[in-house]
Amino acid sequence: MNTSDRLLHDLHQTTRAVSKGLNRVLEPWGLFSSEWSILRVLQLSGPQTQRSLAVLLHIEPPAVTKSLTRLEEKGFIDRIEGTDRRTKKVSLSEEAQHLYPEWAEIIRKHREALLAGFSEERKNELRGLLAHIRDNALKFMETGVQ
Repeated sequence: MNTSDRLLHDLHQTTRAVSKGLNRVLEPWGLFSSEWSILRVLQLSGPQTQRSLAVLLHIEPPAVTKSLTRLEEKGFIDRIEGTDRRTKKVSLSEEAQHLYPEWAEIIRKHREALLAGFSEERKNELRGLLAHIRDNALKFMETGVQ
């Protein structure tokens, strides 16, 4: 395996491990990491359309639909009628707003554990490296070339 293959394999395995750990800490509420991403966007940015959630999170629309259906069944989101069917928005339910601080604290502790031993300088360096990979991936998705 060459260096690039190994690096991207390691990155993929790392993101899988992070997601699995996040799923474990969210399990008491019946939440998954993919659902947490949506809840976080709704908390930080307010009501969103399904389409805007897909764009913001770089998730395929069918996956957003599936997550929103589960979140609605759990009572964590409300759908707000717009002027027409296409403008329907999704927002956090009252229950989710109440639980959000508890979820956020659990997530904070999980993230602290993952980044234990990293200086702020190393965290910023890692952020830059990951942003570069993400930007290249998005560019490749759009154009098929780098």
